Amino acid sequence: MKKVAFIMSVYKNDKLKYFKEAVESIINQDYGFENINIYLGIDGEIGNDIEDYIKSNSHYFYKIIKNETNQGLAYTLNRLIDALDNEEYIFRMDSDDISKLDRVTKQIMYMENNPDIEISGGSIEEIDEDGNIKGIRKYPKDTQSAKRYIPKASIFAHPTVCFRKSFFDKCFRYDKRYTGIEDIALWFVLLENDIQIGNIEDIVLNFRLSKNLYNRRGYAKAFDEFKIYWNGTLKLYGINYRLIYSIMRLITRFMPPSIVKIIYTKNIRKILNYN
Repeated sequence: MKKVAFIMSVYKNDKLKYFKEAVESIINQDYGFENINIYLGIDGEIGNDIEDYIKSNSHYFYKIIKNETNQGLAYTLNRLIDALDNEEYIFRMDSDDISKLDRVTKQIMYMENNPDIEISGGSIEEIDEDGNIKGIRKYPKDTQSAKRYIPKASIFAHPTVCFRKSFFDKCFRYDKRYTGIEDIALWFVLLENDIQIGNIEDIVLNFRLSKNLYNRRGYAKAFDEFKIYWNGTLKLYGINYRLIYSIMRLITRFMPPSIVKIIYTKNIRKILNYN
């Protein structure tokens, strides 16, 4: 069996219950935990309960890297990437989501059967904070579909992605200027560079919806997100009707949370979903 890595980060706002569920979903993979290395980034100060859990279960974590202060997800993931050994596949995972127990097996099988694919993801079940299933989301199956889709929304659920180590060997990294939207920035870059991607239809992860999902973004982050989508779409398509999606996204960022929730949960959201 090939050794694989998981890269994940924790910070002060994470909850121990969710973090334990996330870790357990990795160690219980049917691929065999003896074939998995967890690289954990501690992004600044964390709660005493999580710190105690990490200390008492240090055997779960192959390497632990700590930032003295909170630096954001992009910075932390880049540090973990730079600390990788020679694992051929690198999986992302968030500290509050739950990987399906056959996730590694399915995604590696897909990557092995498609040697041109450098990054893969999969479908997700969206769950609330109590673990209740709220819906299913699917993502573009191939690179061409992803190029058509990305002006609307993300081409991956970030915590489902699996990278080939060779992708990072080409010096691709997350852009640390864009904490919280570092994934979108990277997806545009890889499409601009003709990196081949794919998503499997299988549900590979339970994605936890935070109560803060519908809250407004700060002005700076909202405009950063707009710039990523606008400039990325321009590079892929030039002046094109698809730029309207960047404007629509920016407008929703400044709507009241109650309105955003309606957009997110009702049929209007289907405009931004992959079909």
